[in-house]
Amino acid sequence: MDFPIDYVRGRFTSLDHADEVYFDGVAAPRALTAVKSFEENGFDRDAHSLLKETRESLAFFLNSNVDWAEDEIWIGADAAEMTTRLSLALASELEPKSEILVTELEDEKSLAPWLSLDERGMKIVPWPVKRPSAGIDTEAFASFVTERTRLVVIAKCSAAVGTVVELLPVALGVQDHASSLLVNWTSFLPHGAIDVRFLRADFVVASTRTFFGSNVGFVWGKRERMRKLRDASPELFEGPEVGGKALAGFHAALRYVEELGLLTRDMQLQPSEDYDRRRHMRRGMQVIRHYERTLTALMMRRLNGVAGVTVYGIRDDAAAAYRLPHLFFRIEGRAPAQVAAALGEHHIRVSHGNCGAPRLMKALGLPVDEGAVSATLLHYNSEHDIERFADALHDIAHEA
Repeated sequence: MDFPIDYVRGRFTSLDHADEVYFDGVAAPRALTAVKSFEENGFDRDAHSLLKETRESLAFFLNSNVDWAEDEIWIGADAAEMTTRLSLALASELEPKSEILVTELEDEKSLAPWLSLDERGMKIVPWPVKRPSAGIDTEAFASFVTERTRLVVIAKCSAAVGTVVELLPVALGVQDHASSLLVNWTSFLPHGAIDVRFLRADFVVASTRTFFGSNVGFVWGKRERMRKLRDASPELFEGPEVGGKALAGFHAALRYVEELGLLTRDMQLQPSEDYDRRRHMRRGMQVIRHYERTLTALMMRRLNGVAGVTVYGIRDDAAAAYRLPHLFFRIEGRAPAQVAAALGEHHIRVSHGNCGAPRLMKALGLPVDEGAVSATLLHYNSEHDIERFADALHDIAHEA
């Protein structure tokens, strides 16, 4: 089926300015009109019932057990604070000198809770980035784990360069070493479906800051693990509670995914996902993923033909399935800030810098203070947007 781009663009705010192209999906994502309405006007629902309903909707979105949603899902106001609390609770279960494996893909804010555990006697082991794809060599997993590895913390993808990580080999390796797996799903959240039954992780954490205008945090954990944490550290789950407006906005974003899935009923699903509201949410996120792969392939084809442009991460347009439409690039002879300003003159909004990921910048051989230009797309962008972007970039590169 054709992607319903007109329907999608009509659901988001600030997209009615024909002259503007928004390629700042990470730095300043557009918000759904429904989410924006809740932020501005509030809601008239009982907070307790709204939390229960949102938790159940999220369970369908995650393909977790809806009947266990209250045990497995924790929704809060601040994902960073929630991750910090979770890290401390998990550390309390570990013996001194236990090893925690982390990757260089993530930004410093996401890594901070885990890096700080060295003060509690844990050994933090870095898993380096593989060049030139700027991904993680999952086949080398065994060389980074030891008999003391107790926790592996990894992101589904890089917010900066867009490389997607194949997690199944990691999950299987973690099981073989009797360790735990925690996956940060933040950057992948607005781009594709998640199935925690297939993922085989012990925990999933995410901020919804790029999820169509919503702004909460959530943690999913296996039922027995979450119950154990609640029993051992009940204070972990105590306040600050998520505000009603933010919760209503997140629920509206989940409902939007479901509505999008209702428009794509011809998409085939596995029997394990073809049930109740899950089928619509899976189709909604899957059609987004398929459409964004098309955008990614087009973007790579166009930019690979622009002299002087260096793209970091996966560059082959045939490998669009292994990356997000996050373009991290530099133009020879031009500082990233200059390129971003020049694109702004063409009414194309991008960002620039190190994406808060200095370790990744060093791994890519980039100046930590400058980084590169970041053009990040979401499913409300169009092929016409990409053509305008590529044409503008061609002109800017030839001016360098």
